[in-house]
Amino acid sequence: MFVILKSLGGQNYILPDRVIAVTSTEPMKCMVVLEGGVQIAVSEPAKDAMEKIQKALEGAPMKES
Repeated sequence: MFVILKSLGGQNYILPDRVIAVTSTEPMKCMVVLEGGVQIAVSEPAKDAMEKIQKALEGAPMKES
């Protein structure tokens, strides 16, 4: 199951089991670090991104933002 996170140019579809870290860069932006060192810029708060990733890992139904 993919997690949909907002980006400046649209949406990012991320596999939650590949996420290593979420770093906060600004109050409304963050970076998601994936296996292999790939960094994805996200246009939403780190807390929101982390909650979506955690819910997906737990198998909870996701709502699209």
